[in-house]
Order: sequence, then structure tokens, then C-alpha cells
Amino acid sequence: MQSLLRLRAVDPGFEPDRVLSVRVTLPGSYPIAQRAGFFASLQERVEALPGVVRSGATFIEPLSGDDATGVVAHGDEDPETSSEFVEVQFRFVTPGFFETMQIPVLAGRTISDIDRPASFPPEVIAVAISETLARRVWPNEDPVGKRLHFGRGSEAEFVIVGVVGDIRDKYLDAVPPPMLYGHYGVQPMRSMILLVRTAIDPVGISPLIRHEIRQLAPNIPIPDIRPLEDHLSEAVAAPRFMVQLFSLFSGLGLIMAAMGVYGIMMFHVSRRTREIGIRMALGAQPSGILRLVLLQSLWRAGIGLAVGLLSALALTRLMKRLLFETTATDPATYLGVVLVLIGVLTVATLVPAARAVGVDQKVALAAE
Repeated sequence: MQSLLRLRAVDPGFEPDRVLSVRVTLPGSYPIAQRAGFFASLQERVEALPGVVRSGATFIEPLSGDDATGVVAHGDEDPETSSEFVEVQFRFVTPGFFETMQIPVLAGRTISDIDRPASFPPEVIAVAISETLARRVWPNEDPVGKRLHFGRGSEAEFVIVGVVGDIRDKYLDAVPPPMLYGHYGVQPMRSMILLVRTAIDPVGISPLIRHEIRQLAPNIPIPDIRPLEDHLSEAVAAPRFMVQLFSLFSGLGLIMAAMGVYGIMMFHVSRRTREIGIRMALGAQPSGILRLVLLQSLWRAGIGLAVGLLSALALTRLMKRLLFETTATDPATYLGVVLVLIGVLTVATLVPAARAVGVDQKVALAAE
């Protein structure tokens, strides 16, 4: 439960509230040279709709688990001999992507239309990089204006135009990876995710967006339009299911353990009714008897709790991969279970003891 709560509290690095995710897939026959123009026109038409604040597109759906990876080397090193390549996640985006997702700009600027491939020599690509990549390659320098080599055996170079905040757009429970953002025109895909930020309830704008898409390309499939917050909910769906499953079985186990403790202690104390009667006849005070019985019960329970805790410490290590920012030896969890069982033990001890103390001494002495 703690893992799920902490996972839901993770900052993904972008603001999903009031953002629509629209998957637009062009036909395979759609000319590559016209794809960038189509999405630029679509963004322009969508941003003209009432209630739309900004829009941008990327070719990988946020929190889908998909990725596009490559390696880069410091621009001052020879890519053929460099011994240290950094694996990065690639994202090709349209202008407006960072503003739509509200990803902060830490240095320089974001990707714009001046970064189209025709604006640079063929082997040079303008990119924005994430904070993690900037720290990794230039820990104590301003990376804006510097260059990165793309892989081995490639003449392509990336020139850094800006640094943006880290995001978790693959998995919420993964450390933000080094990321590199280029202009969509570098590699125009036929399937893109259009992200639309609105100032009003985004669901009401969905029909208007579909209409604009049909106006531009009547023959493409009806796009899937969903709030971006749904992606966040799906990202925790598997952990949420595991929590529900474990909660069910562990809850049943705790109830059975509590019932077992309660029944055993009730039986054990009830059998001491005659002893309690003798103590009362010899002048023992009810409070002293209750304290004595409770301490003896707690001493016995302490042995069981010690064995249980040691077993739990050994077995819960198998759950490490299911936990997020929570250890398998989380003190609060163990303390909670111990307090529950001690509470059950106290009730199971004091109820029959109090009943025995209140019984007439003659009846108590005659009890079997």
C-alpha cells in the first residue's frame, strides 16, 4: 500500500491535467514529404478551437512503455575511439510539445520550426536535451551550443539548443533517463500522438478535434482520444492490482491470525478461573490479577511475535521487486502488525479475566 501511494505521488515531470492524447495515424501511402506539413496544419487548426491553449505532438505515447534508444558521445571526442557512450531516449516532437506538457525549460530554448532539417547542414541536427543528460555529459558546464556525436560510424552530430526538465514518460517507477528531443521533421512518422492542452474540460473538445482531422484527411481511422490522466491511471494499474490482491490475502491472513490468537488466549484465561478465584479469596485485588494475567499472556505472545517477525523478515525479501521507494523491512509496516496483534491479545486476555474476576468466589473456586 505504501508503494502504491508513493508511486501515485511521483512527479512525472509534466502536467497531465486538462490534456488530451490523440493518436493520429496516416495511411501508409501518405507521402513522407507531406507528413510534417499535415501535422503542422492540424496543430494550427486545433489551436484555433475555442478552449484550446496549446498543442504539440510526439511519436511515442507518454507512459506507454515504448521507447526509442540510441547512444551518443561527447562532441569533443572521436566517436570511432570514444570509450564512453551514453544511452539516450530519442523523442522527435513538433513545436509546442514542451509548452503543452508544461515541461520546464532550464537553459536555452525548446525545439521550434527554425530547427527543421533544412535549417542546418545535413549531418547536423538541433536538439534539446534533458537535465539528466546535461549533468551526465557536462556536469559543470552550460551545454547550450555544444555538440554530441550520434553513435559509432555515423557522421551525424547534435547541436544543443536547450536543456529541459527530466520526465518519466516510459514508467513512473523508473529513474528519468537521459533524453534527447529533435524536430519531428528529422524523422516524420506516419503515426503521432497529438497532445492538446485546454482551458476547459477537455472531453467536450474531442468531437471538434475529430472534425478537424476529418477535414484534413477524411480517410484516416477515427482517432483514439483520451485524457492524458488516463495514461497515468493505467501506469499504476498493475501495481494497484497487486496491492488489491495482496491486501485481500494478507487481510484474510491477519484476520485468521487475530481470531486464532483471540481463541487461544480466551481458552487459556478461561481455564484459570479457579486459580483467579483462589487469588481473590486470598485477598488479591482485581487490578493486580488483570495485570498479572496480561503480563503472562504478553510474555507468551512475545515469543510468537519474535518467531513471526524473523520469518517475515526472511520471506518479505521475495517481494522487493514489487515495492517502490519502500523497503521489505519497512519499520512502520512491522510495527503496525505488531500493534494489531498485541491489541487483539489484550482484548482476548482482559475480557475473560475480567469476567472471571467478577464471578462469585464460591463459583470460581468450584470451576473446572
